[in-house]
Amino acid sequence: MLEMFKSLWVSDGEVVGLDGSATLTGLRRRVRWVWLVGFVGLLVVVSVASTALATDEEGSGSSQAVADSTVVVVKPGDTLRTIAMEHLGDENRWPEIYDINQGVVQADGRALSDPDLIHIGWVLQIGEAAPGPEVAESESQSELLARLRANAEGFEYAVGTSGGALTMSTVSEPLTFNFALANDTGSTELLGHLFEGLTEISWLTNQVEPGLAETWEHSDDGLTWTFHLRTDVTWHDGEPFTAQDVDFTFNRIIYNDDIPAGERSVFTFRHFDEESGMWQESRMTVKALDSHTVEFVLPAPFAPFLRSMGTPIYPMHILEANVEDGSFSSTWDIDTDPAEVIGTGPFFIEEYQPGERIVLKRNPNYWMKDEAGNSLPYLDQIVHLIVPDLESELAGFLSEESDVHYVSGEEFAQLEPLQERQNFTIHRRGPNFGSSFLVFNINPGTNPDTGDPYVAPQALEWFGNKQFRQAVAHSIDKGTIVDQIQHGLAYEQWSSISPAAGDFHNPDVRRYEYDVAKANQILDSIGWVDTDGDGIREDGDGNE
Repeated sequence: MLEMFKSLWVSDGEVVGLDGSATLTGLRRRVRWVWLVGFVGLLVVVSVASTALATDEEGSGSSQAVADSTVVVVKPGDTLRTIAMEHLGDENRWPEIYDINQGVVQADGRALSDPDLIHIGWVLQIGEAAPGPEVAESESQSELLARLRANAEGFEYAVGTSGGALTMSTVSEPLTFNFALANDTGSTELLGHLFEGLTEISWLTNQVEPGLAETWEHSDDGLTWTFHLRTDVTWHDGEPFTAQDVDFTFNRIIYNDDIPAGERSVFTFRHFDEESGMWQESRMTVKALDSHTVEFVLPAPFAPFLRSMGTPIYPMHILEANVEDGSFSSTWDIDTDPAEVIGTGPFFIEEYQPGERIVLKRNPNYWMKDEAGNSLPYLDQIVHLIVPDLESELAGFLSEESDVHYVSGEEFAQLEPLQERQNFTIHRRGPNFGSSFLVFNINPGTNPDTGDPYVAPQALEWFGNKQFRQAVAHSIDKGTIVDQIQHGLAYEQWSSISPAAGDFHNPDVRRYEYDVAKANQILDSIGWVDTDGDGIREDGDGNE
């Protein structure tokens, strides 16, 4: 996260999603899933180049705009008549606009069918219909990864200029300012600007890099890790950051059974005890050796340990009293004065207006510097405008109220040809971690409140049958989902670990390709056939 402030504009980063099946154990459900597709990350940003601002006189004026065919973005209060008056010089020419745009599916999935009903954010064409954007020949996943890695290897940071603000819209409003308790995106994305861990994952290379810890080493058996902390870090209130804060975070918050800390499960290690012949769960020990050295002793080797050290660290001098008196779970709730939320990160919350906006202000004492020794971050502010829905988010971007918009597959074909005219740039970042998948609930338990089973007995038998799940996997046409639902901007996924996970990704996994004949063959083999000719198979007990 920190490196994003070194350079405002980035091109292709490496984030890739990929399919298979796995088991997830929860408090009330046990599930199996089939991975369908991984989504593409698209980022659209307003251009900062002055040459992108059209000043050509031939490109201005209603007559030239109509001759060349132009588009308009529907704003609050717009009607086809007002748009015709503004761009065609005659409100009675609205049928021309209606005829061109009737039935064209907009980014929100709706289409113009009633001349008296248009929606904010819709993009309407004026003039003759223009050809659609050229679609580049799709590249294979291996080719994509090779290209993204080459981009990453060739990327170089540039020294920037301090100042300015970045404005973006969001539909996710924070539910809490207490990062340790946060489990919603609105809260975690906001608080990620305020809090840091000992390590961080590079957005560019996906490798572990130093965060609040400057260096570290580990024992040969991988059980003892020693972290040496930065000595130039202070909390937002000016107090020094020390190893005691790390000790406090793990021992008094994360491992405190009276606090519902989400990170606790990450640091509960399951390992096999050879003496008892049983699997056990144990916690690591965390100890501050001095003011800037922390030792972690694990009960068993844990491959992603360094990555897990990105867990946020909290200020002992602020929160210790709340832990001791049992009020931590109500500390830093959403009604808290944002000035009281203290971290070490590059920004702090300057203003929060529920339902309207959140303003993050630059931390003037942030520890990170650029190559020229200038203090980071460069930006003075980050402004989050809270909007009711995705349609409003897109409309705000197109009306230049915000600087950044994350583009869905449905929106890409519509927005791609508008880049030069609307003065923005779309950066294709490759697949991201977002995935769609089917879930089979195989929890055999019952609801303690009602006494009813979580899953009907016949469904439980189906879902627990591996061959049934394999048949389902073969019956899903992922390619069509990618082409028709995501407009080509998604990737078929074959396991729960994507190439974005770096060394944790194994490309040599079994693939369940779309094959209806294979699916039927599997179901036939387990005796699930259509016995009454109604087109629906029955299981061995006659259940449809």
